[in-house]
Amino acid sequence: MEEGLVFLALLGLIGLAIYIYILVWIHKDASKRGMNAALWTVLAFFFPLLGLLLYLIFRTSEKTRICPVCGKQLLPSWDKCPYHLEPQAERRPPVERIAPQATERGGTERMEERPHVDRPKRVETVRLEDVSKPMQWASFVITEGKRPGLTYQLKEESTTIGREGNVGNDIVIDDETMSGRHAKVKIEEGKFILYDLASENGTKVNGVLITKQEIIDGDVIEMGRTKMVFKRV
Repeated sequence: MEEGLVFLALLGLIGLAIYIYILVWIHKDASKRGMNAALWTVLAFFFPLLGLLLYLIFRTSEKTRICPVCGKQLLPSWDKCPYHLEPQAERRPPVERIAPQATERGGTERMEERPHVDRPKRVETVRLEDVSKPMQWASFVITEGKRPGLTYQLKEESTTIGREGNVGNDIVIDDETMSGRHAKVKIEEGKFILYDLASENGTKVNGVLITKQEIIDGDVIEMGRTKMVFKRV
């Protein structure tokens, strides 16, 4: 008798878990496809099997967004495309307004508008020790992981990447599959060199495990479960 009650209780727990999973799945899937997630979740709440069956029949195809500039597919959580920089809007030169002046007849002249003319700026001499420093902008853009779309700008000389923030990392990423100090990027002779710091799960560049590798614009970097695109301007 007691074994039968235990068996029934176990079946009830399994059924409850399946019921909750169906509700969560319908809500997430409907949101991703641009459907009314609340309506379908309520329907499945009161009529689980019927609601699930109707949802599978009437659900629409998943909406995919394509970047109009580079043509690459965008994730639903991305607001902007991380594969290219947005072009800066063209700025019009400011207009210089001339204040009205009195005329000989006692009236005033009409206010005139003249385009602003940029005056030549003073050119300063560049010091030789500054010429060797690469004046450029580089960053990592997360494409897969806990915070896709997040951009990390690299430092001028070297940038250390890892999971822990108390060991001197310049970029800290919340990924339990990354090591405390996972990798480092150094600028050597104007090139960006990626070093793996003996990490537990290794570092990949375009799917290949590396210990030291030059990276260029567009390379995909993998550290644990996190994927990033290297951007250089």
